[in-house]
Amino acid sequence: YGDSAHWLARSRVLDPTYPPALIDTVFALALYGRYDDAMRVFEYTWNSEVRSPTAIIAGIIAGTLAEDYERARAVVNDAPMPNGQKRIMLEFINFEEGVSGVQPLVSQLEENQASWPHYVFFVWMASRLGADDLAIRALEQKIGAGGSIETRMIWGPGHDFIEHAEFSRIAEAIGLNDYWKTTAGNDFCDIDGSSVNCKSPRPEDAPDSLDTLFATFNF
Repeated sequence: YGDSAHWLARSRVLDPTYPPALIDTVFALALYGRYDDAMRVFEYTWNSEVRSPTAIIAGIIAGTLAEDYERARAVVNDAPMPNGQKRIMLEFINFEEGVSGVQPLVSQLEENQASWPHYVFFVWMASRLGADDLAIRALEQKIGAGGSIETRMIWGPGHDFIEHAEFSRIAEAIGLNDYWKTTAGNDFCDIDGSSVNCKSPRPEDAPDSLDTLFATFNF
């Protein structure tokens, strides 16, 4: 993530409103527990008229983790999505706020898995709810269907999914193990053959380049 933050900062110099860089900055800050900073960058992104599905997800995640539940609800309510999915997301925010139980929500999420529009966000929500087995099944089904796998929200923020005993098998199935062997590795995982041992990112592990990236916003 040190290299990623460096190149995100460089992209900000070239185009301060480049949407992918803004959204990735929200996720990078949240990944290392800087939830309030992630929310500030999200608001900057939103005010820059970025309204992509990934931007909406970033707002829901950042708002929830920053405990700005009203803002997270506002993002959900403004999002162009079916009412059934909005209802589940609003119940999820209620759970995060401590006013709703977990098991009914897990059941609703499982019942709606097939129609969920963004499987990685589904994995993130399931992981936040402590339903790691549901998250793993969702990834297994996506892997079985073929095509590329987006991994951004598998690492976090705000959950320890990569520390699950089954994550090593998922990483191998996705092809992460082979990829890491051809690169400098991964910030969060140690690889020994086909075995992967991962630790979720912590604030103290954040690269210095993340501060440099955040400073480009001049808040």
